[in-house]
Amino acid sequence: MVGKKILVVDDDESFRELMVSHLQKKGFKVEGAQDGHYAIQLLRSHGPYAILVTDMMMPGISGLELLRFAKKFDSDLEVIVITASGSVEAAISALREDGAFDFLTKPLGMMAELSIAVDRALRYRDLRSEREVLNHRRAEEADRIHSILAATREAVLAVDSDENLELANKKAEIYLTERKAGLKIMDILPDDIAAIVRGWKETFKQETARVTAFLPGYGVIHIDLSTLHTASGDPDGWVMTIRTRDYEPVSKKYSENLLAELDEMIGVQAGLVKSLSGFSRFTGMQTPEARKQLGTAAAYLKKLDQSTHKVKSAIKLYRCSPEHQPAGVLAAGPFVDLKDLLGKTEYSSDGTVHWHIPERISPIKAAPNLIWQAVRAFHMQNGEEEAQEKATIVTAEEAAGWVWLDLVDASPKAKNGSRSVDYSICNETLTQIVVDRLGGQYWQYADENHAHIALTFPVS
Repeated sequence: MVGKKILVVDDDESFRELMVSHLQKKGFKVEGAQDGHYAIQLLRSHGPYAILVTDMMMPGISGLELLRFAKKFDSDLEVIVITASGSVEAAISALREDGAFDFLTKPLGMMAELSIAVDRALRYRDLRSEREVLNHRRAEEADRIHSILAATREAVLAVDSDENLELANKKAEIYLTERKAGLKIMDILPDDIAAIVRGWKETFKQETARVTAFLPGYGVIHIDLSTLHTASGDPDGWVMTIRTRDYEPVSKKYSENLLAELDEMIGVQAGLVKSLSGFSRFTGMQTPEARKQLGTAAAYLKKLDQSTHKVKSAIKLYRCSPEHQPAGVLAAGPFVDLKDLLGKTEYSSDGTVHWHIPERISPIKAAPNLIWQAVRAFHMQNGEEEAQEKATIVTAEEAAGWVWLDLVDASPKAKNGSRSVDYSICNETLTQIVVDRLGGQYWQYADENHAHIALTFPVS
């Protein structure tokens, strides 16, 4: 506080000098003025001042007039008025209507009253200045956020802890029936998106998740949902991003994958033939050159075996893609009871896929073979060899008007893995099977130990 300038104005010279002397002893830089005219000259020529202390009753320009001029001249200036005990009402009016910080009554009981009032005014001024700087920074950050959101290709909506719309960028307008901050988000979302949000809240307890779904009028879209938190970790609303989905046919990606594996196999075979052809130069197999050539051939044989497994797995996944299913297999078909599905030999657990279905659950409209294909696509995503060591758990649950099939890799290798969700080529297959063919939803999320997917189907 020391070092900031104080201006004391009073036509009573002895009282003015007493106030100036007291404040200087407290370490303040103080100047005095005998009337309002001289005070205005000092404000213009010697400012800025932090605090103005002025008597209310002065000849010429009164203390109230000086207060009004000073606040217009420097809005950051804090003013303390001093008045006789009979003019308290005028001092109170100056506080309420003209922006005075405080008032003191003559005679002062103790001169310390003045320095205490000045110290409080300085502290208030600094706090107000810090708040203004902070608000300015927040406004700049808000402008920057809006600029970033305007440039992003996703629609972005932020909701506060009371479920009111807090922020929406331009691209979000097509997903809102009304775009105005403060409205209840569930009242202005289309019914299909509102249903997805309710399902996220009820099923995932607002954990971060992604859903892919087909919405009439919008096509196939991705929706990412995440809970916002305060600095202390408490929930503080949530944010949703939406983007349209334009993906190429899965069969094309599988074709590229298969060609890459075949190309690698051809290279391995060429190396193997070259290494084996070198044996014709040796008359005995015990020479160092022969042993070296034999080791090279053995290494190529091992690579060839690995490449063969990869090609077999790629071919199986290629044949599982939606574009290569026989006619009728991918039709939605009649309503299916999941318990009946498991009772059939061709769809029952093979020892590595384990189903947990409650006794009471509504039927879903989906071709039985298609559900099994979706589960197998998840189970086989890393190839047939690894799938033999994998334990996939499928748990059925009914919530928010949907039947949810939660799929998780529960094998020991996956238990200590990361929480990240794998957007692999297999997931493209699941998206097209569940979303395009069945009109369901495809969710991706993670808990403390595993990455999950959930397939949802409308109940009958």
